[in-house]
Amino acid sequence: MRGWVGGMVGLLWAGSLQAMGMVVYDPINHIETALTAANAVQQTAQQVQAYLIQLQQFAAQMQNLQTLPQAVLAQVMLPYTQQSAMAQSLAQTLALTGQQITSLQQTLLDQSRQMNALQLTPQDYLTREIQWSQTQGAGLGVTLQGEVGVLQGLSGSYAQLQQLQGQIGTTGGMQQSFQTVNQHLNLLAGQNAQLMGLIASAQANVSAQQQQDALVDTAAAQTVQQRLQNDHLKIRQWHNQLQQNENGLGWGILTAPGP
Repeated sequence: MRGWVGGMVGLLWAGSLQAMGMVVYDPINHIETALTAANAVQQTAQQVQAYLIQLQQFAAQMQNLQTLPQAVLAQVMLPYTQQSAMAQSLAQTLALTGQQITSLQQTLLDQSRQMNALQLTPQDYLTREIQWSQTQGAGLGVTLQGEVGVLQGLSGSYAQLQQLQGQIGTTGGMQQSFQTVNQHLNLLAGQNAQLMGLIASAQANVSAQQQQDALVDTAAAQTVQQRLQNDHLKIRQWHNQLQQNENGLGWGILTAPGP
């Protein structure tokens, strides 16, 4: 995947930040992490779906045991009914998480291509996008707003997954699968947080620049206004002097200066 990137943004900014001991946001690595996480989520979702089918099949078999009293049958089936509900919720959350990661991956890929074409760092690219969208009266812009929404949604989905994992009884194979998913989602969450930080920083920079520009514009306007007032005062003084000269010479041509 890095082949088309070539010397991309890393040559522009990564070296100096790494030399300073700072964690560098790498958009291409973010894409690769999202891809790996999406695959892990998909594999785990398939295992959870298989587990759910097993539970449903067992519940159907128990329903056929007509010899058991209904109260006893309900008691025996209760744990499986609860597990089925948990597995269903888990499967749905995994499916949603996979969709969110796929959406994020596509957005990151599009942004990385634009960064590469413009030879911009992620920070400069985001600042440029925010500046442009604000000139259109769109705040963060549709794309970045959607991206932030996906990042926030992923955070919520991951928290939901962790909660459900602790409530469902799973086999050793599924536990291993969950551990793998958690590892990839933890890494993705860290990179998502980096990107959110960059977006917030870019937005703050644009706001600060706009405030500075407004101050400069205000100062310039005040300077022009003061100059006009000074010019107007000089004209009044000149007019008054001419009028005094006229009165002294008896011309009486000029009228009194205006207000």
